[in-house]
Parts: sequence; structure tokens; C-alpha cells
Amino acid sequence: MMLPSSGLGLALEAVGLADAGRVGRKAATLGELKRAGFPVPEGVVLTTEALAQTLAAAGLGGDAQPEQVLAVGLPDEVAEAMAAAAERLGGGLLAVRS
Repeated sequence: MMLPSSGLGLALEAVGLADAGRVGRKAATLGELKRAGFPVPEGVVLTTEALAQTLAAAGLGGDAQPEQVLAVGLPDEVAEAMAAAAERLGGGLLAVRS
């Protein structure tokens, strides 16, 4: 199942080590393990572009402090990517990883 092609959210099985710069090393490794057949739960990952859009919408840069980031609302496009991710996973309870 695919997510909308905004580039903000990707299915875990669609990422690998080549995507580490966009999704982080942990997600990239989980994507590799999932495609190799290891028992990795279904998942989605928001890309660094989602973070960049969120920070830009709030007038913040990459040097923003954690408390500043926590106070930021999500731009509509990022919120829509998150909603699509939740729907893809069945809409039930979700676990969130950093």
C-alpha cells in the first residue's frame, strides 16, 4: 500500500539505507530488515522534508531549540501526511518512535 506522493511520508518497506539522509538511519535500517523478511511491524516514516516544512512554517531554522519545536503547530500538508499514515496502518492505536 502506498502513501500519497507528497514526499513527506513514506511506507517503511519503501525505504532503505540509501534513504538514510531523508528518513534517518533507524528507519532506513528497519526498512532494509522488513524487505529482507525480518519480523518488523508495519510502519511509516515522516521525512526530513516534513520537519523542514514544519520549521519553516513557524519561522524556525535547524538551530531551533526543542521547546520551540514542541510549541509549533503542523502545517496542513504535514498533518495530512500523518493522517494518511495513520489510515494506512488501520487507524487504531499507534506507537511513535523518534
